[in-house]
Amino acid sequence: MNFMETEDYFKENRLDELLKECLETFDKVNNVIEQLKGAKVNTPSQVKENLQILGGCSGYLTDIFVLAKLYEEDYETQKFNELRIEYEKNPIVDNKGNVKSFVQGTAEKEAFEYVAIYRRLRSIVQGYIGKCSSNIGVLQSMSKCFVSERTLNEII
Repeated sequence: MNFMETEDYFKENRLDELLKECLETFDKVNNVIEQLKGAKVNTPSQVKENLQILGGCSGYLTDIFVLAKLYEEDYETQKFNELRIEYEKNPIVDNKGNVKSFVQGTAEKEAFEYVAIYRRLRSIVQGYIGKCSSNIGVLQSMSKCFVSERTLNEII
């Protein structure tokens, strides 16, 4: 899925669908991690294959992360401004006829809650990007070890 296709999920507010789409990518990342935990990555070709998998997953998830952050910030600001404008049009009057002040903290909280799904998606994706990054580092170290072993064997 390219960036524009991914953005359509955000524009059309289909984040639950997008999260379901991510499950395959999450499974790929988890599979590589399980292989590493089980010491099942033993050859340079396995290292290369897993580096490619994690690199691809990381790129895909980074697009989603960037969009989630962008839409979260935009919609939170938009919601806050809508609440402020609505209050200005229809101020709340107490039983004595006094106009109550706009409570910024309350509006901020409501706007924060309004974008909870974006924050959740962003946090999940951010976690998987971190998993990709740390395990890419492990695989790169393994790759260096294979090169060192091959060089050592050529010397001997």
